[in-house]
Amino acid sequence: ELRWWETAAAAGSSLGIFALIATAARTCSQAEADAIARAYSPWVEALHSLLDSVVDEAEDAAAGQRSLLDYYSSPDEAAERLKLLATEALRSIGRLPSGDAHTIVLAGMVGSYMSPAPPTPMGRAVSKAVLDAVGPLARPTALVFRVKRALEGLRRQLSPARAQSDGAGASAERRAAASAPQGDPTEDADVDRKSVV
Repeated sequence: ELRWWETAAAAGSSLGIFALIATAARTCSQAEADAIARAYSPWVEALHSLLDSVVDEAEDAAAGQRSLLDYYSSPDEAAERLKLLATEALRSIGRLPSGDAHTIVLAGMVGSYMSPAPPTPMGRAVSKAVLDAVGPLARPTALVFRVKRALEGLRRQLSPARAQSDGAGASAERRAAASAPQGDPTEDADVDRKSVV
């Protein structure tokens, strides 16, 4: 049912391992651990790696690197296949005893990868198909990640101005401290000892 490059994508993901580690933090049976491993591999893990390829698509093309997405004949085929992976991933983790928690992980992964609007036709087609397949949790999650990215960008833009103003303020504070009269250093030590006791 999977194409060879989708199987390769699943083998390249560590998400199932992280799910098992998180599950091991609490008591679980061997049967539950096996079910988690089967639920994540291949569906969730293939989707994970291929969504990463969607995000890196333009960068890979600019660097002349082949992407697993290149094996699809068209953006429509890629969208159809990743939608299938997302649908199967959702179905397989939904059957787990803690399926709701795994569904949130899946929605978070999809939201994170699809939150920067993909710049390529394939990326846009895949984004729409996968967000539709994962359902109502994925779109708000993607929106949260978009807002987070926008705020981080704003913070980076403001940081140089803040650093310059903080630098000037810090210099003024250092000059003021250097020109202040110096008291008996033992008085400060007494205050420090008293505050500790």
